[in-house]
Amino acid sequence: MATADGESLKEDNWTVIKIAAETWEPYFRIDAGEGDGVLCSGIMWDLLMMMMPKMGLRYRILRPPDGLWGVQLANGTWNGMLGMIQRKEVDMAVGPFAISYPRTQVADFPSSIFVLPHRVYLPRPRGTPDLSDFFRLYHPSVWASFLGCGCLVTVTVWAAVRVEGLCYTHVRTSTRSFLYLLVRVWGALLQESWCWRGRGVGQWVMGMWFLSTLVVMSTYSGLLVASLTVPRVPIPISSVSQLVTQSALPWRLERGGIILHTFKTADVPLYKTLLRGSSGEFPDCYAARRDIAQSRYAGLCDTLAGELMVARSFSEYGRCDFYSPRENIVTHSYTIVLQKASPLIAQINYWLQQLQERGWVDHLVQVRVNNGSVCRLPPGQEEGQRPATPLAITQLWGLFAILAAGLCGAGLVFLAELGVGPATCHDDVTTFPY
Repeated sequence: MATADGESLKEDNWTVIKIAAETWEPYFRIDAGEGDGVLCSGIMWDLLMMMMPKMGLRYRILRPPDGLWGVQLANGTWNGMLGMIQRKEVDMAVGPFAISYPRTQVADFPSSIFVLPHRVYLPRPRGTPDLSDFFRLYHPSVWASFLGCGCLVTVTVWAAVRVEGLCYTHVRTSTRSFLYLLVRVWGALLQESWCWRGRGVGQWVMGMWFLSTLVVMSTYSGLLVASLTVPRVPIPISSVSQLVTQSALPWRLERGGIILHTFKTADVPLYKTLLRGSSGEFPDCYAARRDIAQSRYAGLCDTLAGELMVARSFSEYGRCDFYSPRENIVTHSYTIVLQKASPLIAQINYWLQQLQERGWVDHLVQVRVNNGSVCRLPPGQEEGQRPATPLAITQLWGLFAILAAGLCGAGLVFLAELGVGPATCHDDVTTFPY
């Protein structure tokens, strides 16, 4: 961070240039300094500090009156910093600016510094424990298979009863209903009734049933542990096309930047849909980060500004507040702009290439975006990278709900058995081995 008036570079033989700049994190930041001075910082400021002494230049920072980068107006003029370039009020504007054909008509662009896509950034879905989470551990087809197997086993055991003549020889014909058979069969399976002992068919069927049940319970418990460790978080918006077709979460665009110009001029249906459906504009993504994190709206941001939001939020709060579908909407090259036919373009090109080749641009980016890499994992998986925490009742209540349902079902079966009457096995059933 340093002052923006260039007083540290006073030399009689150095040229003073005027530079337009405005706050746009993490590229440039302007804060109030002592008196009427300002304090500047950011990636583009650091690059200026490296280039200006090499080029023998002094500088003066000027802010655009409207605070914009610049878009073309209906009368052919430009506003913002590009308007200051067009009117020759400044020699350079640092921005950085996305390169586009209309902008090349009013300004010169040296070598590219960044190549950045724009993506949509959303509040990170958290997910809340729900009873359906415990049923989603198996696909619906698996649950249907379980139901089918249960019916098949019921029919098989019933057939075995009819063939072997167990337990139903002396039962009155009026009680031989499907409900009665179902109650008796499931009672035998769950209680391992002694009426079934000594009969090969019944033991074989029940043995296979209990073995299958053991396998299912083991796999379910393993899936349950995995889901509690790395919870499944449903993602309500996983693409830009889903964003524009829903109405629960509005979206906004950056004010006065290249994204607005691109959406207005490019003949792409998705761009037109995003422009027409936008609920407004915001100054820049970093300034709007809390509004995005608090689900007020989604924002269309370049990836470097988005990574800065993620890193700062993780550093401040220790959590991941943002999610991006990783779907590029539009990609632009970014650099500074100069007046048309500027005598500085050759030197600027040379030093920008030198800084790129020596890795200084990448270093400056990494210095500012140096945290929150865990937030690149899908929602829910970032929790698995933290130390284990005790499970709360809010995570386990579904198990107790399923247990309560099972107990209620067992109780109904028990009451139904009491209503059927005492067991009516053969008189010689006591001769069966235990």
